[in-house]
Amino acid sequence: MKSKHLFFLIITAITLFYGYLAIYLLPPNSFFTMDNGVKFIQAQGLILNNFKNIHLPYPGKYLDPSFNFFPIRPPWKTLEPHIHLKDNQAYSMHPFIFPFLSSYFYKIFGFYGLFFIPIISSFFSLILIYLLVNKIVPQYSLFSILLTGLGSPLFFYSLIFWEHTLSIFITTLIFYLLCLNKGPSKIAYFFIGLLIGLNSWIRMETTILSISMIIILYLLQSRKDGSLQKVVFATAGFVLSLIPLLLYNDGIQLSNRTVNLLKRKVVHVSLLSRVFNSHAYNVAVFV
Repeated sequence: MKSKHLFFLIITAITLFYGYLAIYLLPPNSFFTMDNGVKFIQAQGLILNNFKNIHLPYPGKYLDPSFNFFPIRPPWKTLEPHIHLKDNQAYSMHPFIFPFLSSYFYKIFGFYGLFFIPIISSFFSLILIYLLVNKIVPQYSLFSILLTGLGSPLFFYSLIFWEHTLSIFITTLIFYLLCLNKGPSKIAYFFIGLLIGLNSWIRMETTILSISMIIILYLLQSRKDGSLQKVVFATAGFVLSLIPLLLYNDGIQLSNRTVNLLKRKVVHVSLLSRVFNSHAYNVAVFV
């Protein structure tokens, strides 16, 4: 059997294995962390609100208008809150794109529909990983998908209601486009910039990664031929994809865990605490 057919069979088998574990091994109607539960409530809220708004429904609000007994941790009870209160409504601090996409599969397939995006994102990520490795060290291309699919965090995140595998897929696609034989065209660089910015919609922490990738593109392209036209196209795509997020979210707001990570890693803690609001929320969309 030709390797090009074998690799697809292996990836399909790994994907079906993910699906089997998600349906028959994982306990139903339960989540690994509170983050996953909040994202699930986001998806439920979108359905209950007929996709007209993204606030979290609170049936007991008429008895508790101050949200003191809201089941999700409010800002004044924890250093790392999961909700933001605005205009007497509760909004999740987590990005809404992943729950929004997942809500349709949940509506159709029920609880197990929540695993569709994590698993299908891993499927396409494995295909891209095979294609990347096949360009560099083809003798290890089949081994790479076995190692990545069964021996890396991709295996874990495929079975969790989390946006990690979707973000991994977008990042892997960016690297694949950069590794094209003749090099990406200007239009391809613009598309790469769009993808880099899109990752910030999926997981806000990737904003830091996105900026670093633009800088890397600049360094690589300037070293290659000194022409920065393609980097300008990538930067334009990046900015264009971020503008709606910034307008819709009153500017970049890094999550508390990102800020805390920066504080631990960087010496100038006091400076960072001024630059980054220590009580910022992760894509708490204001409507």
